[in-house]
Amino acid sequence: MKNNLLYPDTINIFKNEKLEFRVSRINDEGTNIKEVFEANLINYIHNYKQFSDNSELAHLFNSEWIYNEFINGLLHAGDKSSIGCALPCNEFIRFEFNKFQNESEPKCKKYLHFIQTHFDTFNCIDSLSSHYHRQNKPLDTFRIYARDKMQIENINFSTIENSFYRLEKLISKTALIDLIQNLHFTKTESYEKEIKQVFDMDYFLNPALILNPNEKINYQQAIIAWVNKIIQDLKFNHNLPEIPPIASWLLIEIENRKLTSVINEEIKEYPKHVFLNYKAFNLFDILAKEMTTHPQISFLFRQMNEKEKPQLIVVENSDFIKWFNHQQYNLTIDYATKTYEQSKTEDRLVLYNVVKSLKINN
Repeated sequence: MKNNLLYPDTINIFKNEKLEFRVSRINDEGTNIKEVFEANLINYIHNYKQFSDNSELAHLFNSEWIYNEFINGLLHAGDKSSIGCALPCNEFIRFEFNKFQNESEPKCKKYLHFIQTHFDTFNCIDSLSSHYHRQNKPLDTFRIYARDKMQIENINFSTIENSFYRLEKLISKTALIDLIQNLHFTKTESYEKEIKQVFDMDYFLNPALILNPNEKINYQQAIIAWVNKIIQDLKFNHNLPEIPPIASWLLIEIENRKLTSVINEEIKEYPKHVFLNYKAFNLFDILAKEMTTHPQISFLFRQMNEKEKPQLIVVENSDFIKWFNHQQYNLTIDYATKTYEQSKTEDRLVLYNVVKSLKINN
């Protein structure tokens, strides 16, 4: 990517120029505000931020170099061993907001609107950047969790934990670059090449040394639960607007591969009084295992019971609750499920349709 609006290195637009100068290149349609904002940000970084861990390369820190590092998620300021290595996006938009909030000139108002609209996005960018560039090491917390869930020998926990560490870094970097370049998450059909470089799903989901089907199921469930934890922690800790597309793709792909390997070892029994057929039960089971809240289960029941024709769940609300509460899912239902309108969200519907396309329509 290229930004043709970058200022020459000899110019400091914050020292001598009036506010109107910083927005003068916004076109009449306002379609290039992002590029204008980026040029102002790069000039701010060039003139006011220090790159202490690369001080010997200071002669390379021209505006074009800074922009290329920024747009590819590689730029950071400060010491990698501290939390001070975040991008200064949030710092800069606060600086600009204070300068432009009382301006009435049309381009100034457009610029201010852009800043206000994307305040949360740039906060996420700073947080992800700080997390991604901080020097840390893989933790041994997975082995502590897994040993309580399974009694299996010959598991190389160091290899697994290192892959989890690299996977989390990949998701962080992919989300960071997506937000920097597009200011929102964009959908991509497949991340198989990127994921395989850090997390070989076939290797981790089907270890050759685990022959017992029940042990394999326990092992796979522990792996999937930890991947979910990594993703949910990233979303929560960095206040992301949604799960990054690479993470959604990974969850579906792991679930699909797990079932492919395990289901062949099991007799396809299912509760026939609750579900239309085995595929309907399989769809419900895949999604319900990852759900932890009443609204999530409510949506799944209402979608399969009310919106699907023919019904995929064939019992009514009370009978479904009685059956569900006798299963080993992550929650129990203490009162009637919410209505479809109360429980539906766009993310839930998208995930449902993606999994349905894999498990029922194929």
